[in-house]
Amino acid sequence: MVQVIVTSKDELSNIVKLAVQTAIDAVVPTKNAADTTKDKIYGITDATTFLGIAKPTIYAKTSKGEIPHFKRAGRLYFRESELIQWIEDGRKATVEDEANAMDNYLSKKKGGKI
Repeated sequence: MVQVIVTSKDELSNIVKLAVQTAIDAVVPTKNAADTTKDKIYGITDATTFLGIAKPTIYAKTSKGEIPHFKRAGRLYFRESELIQWIEDGRKATVEDEANAMDNYLSKKKGGKI
């Protein structure tokens, strides 16, 4: 049995908008509190606490361009997400990582066998 629903153009438009927004919300991740803290800006004192290194070390790394930073009015600023990325970029490969990389390299070579 077919059921007929009578609605106005505006009501139908609102129903469609709500359905589309619900579908988008289900697929697209929203920012949560953890995402917003990654964009926190630190001064030199907070950066030393966050990184666990001394101020002179941070000054040396910024002057050599080794650590991402901003400079405004003679003061240094650091974005938390960039500090985290900088730390992660310094990750050393484990023996297992290197073995997997070698296996991948050899398997891609012509005629390579593992």
